[in-house]
Amino acid sequence: MISTNLLLGLTTMARAELEKSWAITVQHLEAARALISASSAPGSDGGTLTQYQEFLEHNELELALDELADVGNGSSPPPISGADSAELQKIWG
Repeated sequence: MISTNLLLGLTTMARAELEKSWAITVQHLEAARALISASSAPGSDGGTLTQYQEFLEHNELELALDELADVGNGSSPPPISGADSAELQKIWG
């Protein structure tokens, strides 16, 4: 039989890794959010930045992504400066 302490240790470690992954995901979502104008109209499926923020605050990251994608799909892309272009090259290779 596995001891309770061992199980709790594994659970704690898994939770810490999960929270680290969530934090990285939030950083990516917020970087994408920064590229969308605050005055963007709702997306074709009704997605809004307000709903995105609410999902983000409740750690509903997949739903937040869906809202952000819906709003972003209907938005014009921001102008890309030289620095942004270099950053995009790192991301997209």
